[in-house]
Amino acid sequence: MRMRYVFGFVWFLLNAVCQGEEQGMSSSPLIIAHRGASAEAPENTLASIKLAQEKKTDWIEFDVRVTADGVLMLQHDKTLERFTGETAAFETLSLAEVERKDVGRWFGEAFTGEKMPSFAQAIEACLPEATPLIEQKTGSAEAYAAVLRDLNAVDRVVVQSFDWQFLSEIRELLPDLTIGALGDKEVTAEKKSQLEALKPEWVGWNQKYLTEAAISGFQESGYRVAVWTVNDVRGYQRFVTWGVDGIITDRPDTAREVAEDLAKPAQPEN
Repeated sequence: MRMRYVFGFVWFLLNAVCQGEEQGMSSSPLIIAHRGASAEAPENTLASIKLAQEKKTDWIEFDVRVTADGVLMLQHDKTLERFTGETAAFETLSLAEVERKDVGRWFGEAFTGEKMPSFAQAIEACLPEATPLIEQKTGSAEAYAAVLRDLNAVDRVVVQSFDWQFLSEIRELLPDLTIGALGDKEVTAEKKSQLEALKPEWVGWNQKYLTEAAISGFQESGYRVAVWTVNDVRGYQRFVTWGVDGIITDRPDTAREVAEDLAKPAQPEN
């Protein structure tokens, strides 16, 4: 079982490198659209995923929560207050209630009527052009594993979470799954020890606490590193120069331009 996992991960890394090479950026980090192309379309919707696809994003990140009746849906916040004004906890809403919500109009009139997609719909909308980067907010490992198996998508996605126990549980259920451990604040010895036990392929960290030394340390320990959430040119330049493996951003096209410019060989002086 472990050997199959190792071969699966090697294939995954080679596929990620090939994605970059096809776009002429083999030395650049993966560009990861945060909640889709969320600077230009309502986050965590099919509209934002489609726009991220059009921008040739390498990976598309989205957040997942579970309804009261056990269905996994795209939603970041604990409530829908930011989108509809309602303050009830998301997990108290049924699928029927969630499906009636307009989660696009808050962003702009052009997106009026945009509905919340299911976990399965989001995966299908990303593949095969972009890798889904799935952030678990709530819901059991068993629920996520069931959907990934049904879609035959276990080896075509990355699942990340701040809940490292969840990651351990889903790794038990799906040994071939690529996982990413999300972190915040300082990189402490305790966190390093927990990562060593978990053995994720990816580490995703808050840009405020991700130093050049921390990136190198993670990479030396065998993890690839994604930084979240970077939306300014200086930030892109800093993390590309520091050798980060992935940049999570609301503006994937701008991040791509900066990364490609920095990857160009210096022109000799006349």
